[in-house]
This record gives sequence, C-alpha cells and structure tokens, in this order.
Amino acid sequence: MKGPLLSIENLHAGYGDADVLHGVSLDVSHREIIGIVGPNGAGKSTVLNAVMNLLQVRGGDIRFRGNSLLREPTERMMAIGISYVPQVSNVFPSLSVYENLIVGALEGTDLKSRIDEILQLFPVLRPRFRMRSGALSGGERQMLAFARGLMCNPSLLLLDEPSAALSPVLAYSVFQKIREIHETGTTMIVVEQNVRRVLQMCHRGYVLDSGKNALTGTGMELLENPQMGQLYMGGSFRESR
Repeated sequence: MKGPLLSIENLHAGYGDADVLHGVSLDVSHREIIGIVGPNGAGKSTVLNAVMNLLQVRGGDIRFRGNSLLREPTERMMAIGISYVPQVSNVFPSLSVYENLIVGALEGTDLKSRIDEILQLFPVLRPRFRMRSGALSGGERQMLAFARGLMCNPSLLLLDEPSAALSPVLAYSVFQKIREIHETGTTMIVVEQNVRRVLQMCHRGYVLDSGKNALTGTGMELLENPQMGQLYMGGSFRESR
C-alpha cells in the first residue's frame, strides 16, 4: 500500500464546547513506532481519543488506509484494524485473564489458536490464565491490557501512557514488550510521559504543546534537540541521561 497507514490533517477536536487540539497533523507509516510527547495538557491522549471517535472532531480529517474515520463508530475500529489500550480501565477486573482475552477478539476468530499466539508473546499470563484480572499486579495488568489489545490482530495499536504508575523496573519491562510487539509487524502510536524512553525506541516523534504541533523528527533527533529542554524539561535530554 502506498501512502501512510494513518494520517491526521489539521485536526481540531475536544470535549464539550472546548477544543483541545488546534490544527494537529501527523502521519504514521506501516511498521513504525510513533511517539507523541509533550507537557501535561498538550493534547497527547486527545489525539488517540479522536482517532477512536471518542470525542467531537470539529475540523480536519483522520484517514486510515486512505479512508476517513470521522464517520466510523468506535465499536467498528477493531474490525477495520485499529486497537486502543487506554491508560486506565484497560482490563475488566472482575473477569479472568482468559475472559479478558476473549473480549478482545473479533467474531469468527479461532480463539484457541490466537490465544496460544498471544501467550507465547506474554508468557507471564499463562500461569494466571484463570485468575481474576483484578488480582494481578500492576505490571501483569498492563501486559494483559496489551494482550487483549492484540487479540484482534490489529494493523495499528494505540497505547496511552503504558508506563504510567509503574515502578522503573516494571516500566522498563513494558518498553521491552513494546519492542517485541513491534517485531511482530504491528504499527504503533505511543503516548508517553517518559519522554526519554519513548524517543529512544520510536522511529519518529511528535511533540505537542497547547494542542499544536511544536516539534517533529526522528526519536534521536528530538533527544538531541535543545528546544526539547526549553519546551518542557527545564534542561537538556543530554544532561538527563
């Protein structure tokens, strides 16, 4: 396929009567990891919510495989190849690991085969297969959220703050797992507060500020860009490594 897998053009969107995004544009090519970073309130998570049609888009367009998503209902996104792992409420705590995985599958999926594939990628879930998800540790719940998001075999996986509220050790394991998921051929957009980590692993990054594009470049270009420290780190990334 020619052209980007996902393109966002001059997006104006928000909640209620207030816009959070003021003309954001970005594109995602096949098999890329795209990082979206920026200060609190910059509109990072709002971009993902707009892709999933969870809020009001008042201007611009979002196209997936060349087709506009603006009229696609949220419940159709998995069927067309987009899966979303939100920051919170990303598993059903009263359901078992197995039941959570089933919820993430498309109708007609060979469940046994797909679950076997998923458990090879997330072996930590195998001994907890029948455990209620609410009893899992924070890191295990995040792995289950990833696994459930992959059950529909998406072309594009959206991850919102995957390392939030995790210890440094668990956050490291989450970023390692993102690399493994990418190696299976999945394209990803990762919204993340751990700027250094996500820029170290992404192919390209977009920095938002006040709902607008501020900077863009490869992950390494942004890590070395002195404007990053001026924008919202209060110092250079070179100094913080």
